[in-house]
Amino acid sequence: MTAQQCIDKFHNYVSDELDSDFELQLVNDAKNAIETELQLEITKKLDLTGSVSAGQTSTTARSLPADFLSPLTIYVGTDPVMPVPFEQQQFYKDLPQRYWIDLASNQYHLTGSQGSANTIYFYYQYETPVLTVNDSPVWPERFHSLIPLEMAKLYWQIDQGEKNRAWTTEYAIEHMRWKRLFQDWDHKLKLNAIDNSAFSDTTAIPSENRINL
Repeated sequence: MTAQQCIDKFHNYVSDELDSDFELQLVNDAKNAIETELQLEITKKLDLTGSVSAGQTSTTARSLPADFLSPLTIYVGTDPVMPVPFEQQQFYKDLPQRYWIDLASNQYHLTGSQGSANTIYFYYQYETPVLTVNDSPVWPERFHSLIPLEMAKLYWQIDQGEKNRAWTTEYAIEHMRWKRLFQDWDHKLKLNAIDNSAFSDTTAIPSENRINL
């Protein structure tokens, strides 16, 4: 579904048409809320643009990827690099195989001195592009129906008009069902990525992470 198709379906839920710019903002708000909550396997990326030179120290700042949302894992060559808190950078700055992130400056620092030149493998969760009316989310189309439902939920919270025009119990059940299906699909991808341990039934999903009706 394109963003415009999501908006058209949203109209059926709320029985109303809104300002076109506001509707497009709702589409992106809904997409961002879902992706941020679920931390999807499909929104993981690898950045290979960084490298280290022999002797480089933590004073060397490196730019975070332009679409960076949150870090996953960093390797320098084949060596894993562990995160440390921003406020403890002075304590760790001379120790090897650590890194800290300066989010305000969109930069990160590797600690200690680098023994040899190497590639930095920066795995991270990326922020998907803002949707225009002809764009579609990066996730499978079968789950795009969750966006109009999330839009209706957001619209009710913002508008606070007549509840039966925006958000009903039936919509709430349908919203939870689609989110659960999307979450089940994503957890199977995560389990397969770990050790091919996905099962055909959804009991493989940790109970604390499941959405129950």
